Amino acid sequence: MLPSPLVLVGLALALSLAANAWQAQLYLGARDDATEARSATRQAVDAARSCSDGVAALEEHAKEQHRQAGRRRVEADNQAKTHEARAQQILVAAPAVAGDDCKSAEAAIDSWLQQRGKP
Repeated sequence: MLPSPLVLVGLALALSLAANAWQAQLYLGARDDATEARSATRQAVDAARSCSDGVAALEEHAKEQHRQAGRRRVEADNQAKTHEARAQQILVAAPAVAGDDCKSAEAAIDSWLQQRGKP
């Protein structure tokens, strides 16, 4: 015996309803996954942007440090040349007290201390 057409239509509607509910569940899950992926992507982009900004700031700071170091190297080189010239003057100068190296050294130190006290 065949079921009545009304039962068959009811079964078809029940199956359709179940299939639609299953499809809705799949759609909602996919939508939630896509939303989470977009959020994660936004966070990754923000983190990358922040990292790039930090690297750019560090690069600018490094360039400034390099410029300052260059100026300091020139100043140190000039000061070294001045000191070298002064050392050469001391080495070629005749002793302050002929024949007495100790008294000559004391005189040189006294002279150096007097010059050092000048601004």
